[in-house]
Amino acid sequence: GKEALTIDPSSFLGSFVGESEKSLREVFRRFSFISNRMKNPPVLVMNEADAILHPRGKAHHSTDHMQNNLVSILLEELERCEGLIVLTVNDATRMDEAFSRRIDLKILIDRPTPDLREKLWRLYLPPTIPGIEDIDPVPLAQRYELTGGQIRMIVANACSEAILRPETDRRLLQSDLKRYIDLERTGQFELHTKPGPMGFV
Repeated sequence: GKEALTIDPSSFLGSFVGESEKSLREVFRRFSFISNRMKNPPVLVMNEADAILHPRGKAHHSTDHMQNNLVSILLEELERCEGLIVLTVNDATRMDEAFSRRIDLKILIDRPTPDLREKLWRLYLPPTIPGIEDIDPVPLAQRYELTGGQIRMIVANACSEAILRPETDRRLLQSDLKRYIDLERTGQFELHTKPGPMGFV
């Protein structure tokens, strides 16, 4: 029953010295200002927080110094803030250890199970899509280990292709979804552990 104020580091990371640090403090100042004036304070959600949670180290360059400052400021603000804050990360192993003491609850969200994937397919394939009556989400959910975000993007891409066909053929097909599933799966960065050669060989 709470509103969510969502922010991601790209919205406050600047290119000038001191700009990012000042902007990060301003995020928390505004959050505190809003929270103190509401009966039901909102939740601050910082998406892709990996960008500023990584371990502090020796500052060899000005960017290293800025990153260390950002981590210190965020640690300080988390310590002081009385509101509810959610930090989303893709890789919790690359965080400064000091954050562990300041984060009350750590939740690992695994890839969805086949049952959840089927629900996601049904969610993103509403009955308003032409051709939906011939689409069976069960084999898609059973066979392909995809996240909700991937399923949403696959459906959007497949629908974009279907809508560009001549009007008489403007229907989503199971083969459209399969094609974009294959494209998505071959493009997953985490599956390619050993990069191939780049440039001229």
